[in-house]
Amino acid sequence: MEAPNWLKSFMLGDVCDEGVIFSLNLDGNTYDTIRRTMTKYIEDETIIDALLCEYDITSALSPEALVERVCYLGGDVAFKIPDFQAAIAEKALFKYHFDQTSRLKNPLEGAAYHAHELLYLYGNSNNELSENELTMARGFASAWIKFTYGESPWISGEGIWKIWGPNSQQRTSERGGG
Repeated sequence: MEAPNWLKSFMLGDVCDEGVIFSLNLDGNTYDTIRRTMTKYIEDETIIDALLCEYDITSALSPEALVERVCYLGGDVAFKIPDFQAAIAEKALFKYHFDQTSRLKNPLEGAAYHAHELLYLYGNSNNELSENELTMARGFASAWIKFTYGESPWISGEGIWKIWGPNSQQRTSERGGG
């Protein structure tokens, strides 16, 4: 599928702990129930075996480790792989990865979870941010504003990603994986 002619550029991003949003749904599952669920969507069991092996998901895992690894798999499948697929687009593409972990007192404290970067973009919790976090938040919001005005928010190119965090750091990097 080719991008429409009117599209000059687009921005996409993911966060470090994308799959953590699946953790509550996985509670109480076992290796067998996870594998059985996968067979509903993937007919070729060699692909299932390869995926489970790639993410080191085995029947010997503790329930906590099983949920953690299946969350990584789910985050990659639902969010990160589509980003990488889009990264081969013909139009100008600005890619970011948000690794800044949350200090908010909630069940996801300590994770860079799905949509956490929106607090930095919209300033919803600026009063909760440290000075370094606030500086990063301003940079993140400024990048989006530049992008919406048709400017380059950062240097982009094949394989170049803007990394926000951890520890309020900002950098660009060639990134090939999770």
